[in-house]
Amino acid sequence: MKKQKTIYHLIVDKSGSMSDCIDNTINGFNEQVTKIKQLESEFTEQVISIGLTTFNNVSNHHFFQETPATVRLLNRETYCPSGGTALLDAVGQVCEKCERDVLNSAEKYDTTVVIVILTDGHENASRSFRLEEIRRTISRLEATGKWTFSFLGATLDAVDIAEGMNIKKHNSMFFNKNEMDTQVWGNLTDSMSSYLHKKRSGGDLDDLYNRKK
Repeated sequence: MKKQKTIYHLIVDKSGSMSDCIDNTINGFNEQVTKIKQLESEFTEQVISIGLTTFNNVSNHHFFQETPATVRLLNRETYCPSGGTALLDAVGQVCEKCERDVLNSAEKYDTTVVIVILTDGHENASRSFRLEEIRRTISRLEATGKWTFSFLGATLDAVDIAEGMNIKKHNSMFFNKNEMDTQVWGNLTDSMSSYLHKKRSGGDLDDLYNRKK
């Protein structure tokens, strides 16, 4: 029997407008790594990996499929906001890489993927991917039942932006930068714990935050 595996990848905005929440982002991500380590010890029947991509005008793929114990934490050198918002390029590149990884390990693992996008702005700098291409990719991957996409945005139209990318409404939400600790990082910790419980029991993985009605 194949072993279960979860790829958990965060795509985090590093454009200039994120300069007012540097510490909240760094501390929150680092705490998230600690929580994932705890979940790894609780769900020993599953393999859990973490990935991180930050983006401004270009994407910086810090790591893919790292074991929680070896993840390199963020600091003010590795997370220094500047530039524009090439959101679509970051999403497209991560999807391509993760999909290749899933296919290459298909004989060994039964893999599911959670991709979380965190941004405070609107797309304005992508060169390689366009919205329609991202919409098709997200729909195609989620249709397999093994991919879950979430969008967390600090603009009031965050849910509309997410829906424009074909990310489901119940997996998208607005957050206040001053309350990132609970609205973003705390929410993600709770959601991943719930996700892994549902995966263990063979439940529906579509609703990351258990908000579907």
